[in-house]
Amino acid sequence: MNLSYRVIRNGYFVPAGMVCGQDLIYDENGIVVEDSVIRREKKAVYSPPSRLTKDFENKAKVISDRLIFLGPDYFEHYGHWITEGLSKYWILGNLRNHDYIIPRTAFLRRKRALLKRLIFFHKEPHYSTARKIFRIKNDQLRYCLGPVKSREIIVPESSIVLRNSISPKHIQVTQEIASHFLKTKRIDNDNRPVYLSRTRLRNPIRKYLSERTVENYCDQRGFKIIYPELLTLEQQIRLFNEHSVFIGPTGSAFHTVMFRIVGRPVHLIYLTQGNKHANYDLVDELMGNHSYNIPCLEKLSGQPKKYQMNVSKALDGISRIMDHQVF
Repeated sequence: MNLSYRVIRNGYFVPAGMVCGQDLIYDENGIVVEDSVIRREKKAVYSPPSRLTKDFENKAKVISDRLIFLGPDYFEHYGHWITEGLSKYWILGNLRNHDYIIPRTAFLRRKRALLKRLIFFHKEPHYSTARKIFRIKNDQLRYCLGPVKSREIIVPESSIVLRNSISPKHIQVTQEIASHFLKTKRIDNDNRPVYLSRTRLRNPIRKYLSERTVENYCDQRGFKIIYPELLTLEQQIRLFNEHSVFIGPTGSAFHTVMFRIVGRPVHLIYLTQGNKHANYDLVDELMGNHSYNIPCLEKLSGQPKKYQMNVSKALDGISRIMDHQVF
């Protein structure tokens, strides 16, 4: 999958919330630049208007800066940040990014999300860490309250489109981040399987009833129990490089495998509703991961965010795989 980028002359950057829910680029004729649109399974997530109105074009502030469009790299959601948030970072290896300004949306809910993270978790946002690693300085970020018009905007193709495709360049980006943390430190080889628990999530998108029973079983077998949301980015990256067997309900934590740089094979045991999500297949196929599927989650009628974990199926599946596979 070869990636490319477009150079838009006299184009427009339109912040999220003005014409739809995402940042966008429009060309000099007011036509939306397709590579700026967030797509999942080839479908636009926010259905942006295909062209700007003349009113927006007239209101745009004209700036002399050359821009690089990095898309939604400020996503708070961990899984979407690893995937869509980093999907345009590959361009930074092709261009002298210090000559460019990176436009950003300035709106209140982002400030609230950052404040909440600092108060409750006392850790730097993952996107701030990545920007430092790629040497993006604060004065390169331009926070925009309204549309701006620039003489030149670089718009790279996305290295991953959820439920559709992924490029090796995406893994090159995540592994560059991992190398920053691990290159000068020893990476231990811990043979204990890791159970990635969701039982302590504050406001989970999906809640799995009876998961605590499965977690206790794994604890009794000597597995390492981890609550990923309590770890820093560096701690999660180290975890996925020191261990080689991971078990748990499908969720964003499994995407941390993209930061794996050690050569040992990795085994991922997914607890799912049926077939695992296509995004995991994309990553596992590209990286050559060994994956196993245990269908044991049953959606509760009338409660779209709650699932009953079939404990018997989960424990039987974990026991069968762990007792018969050589890890």
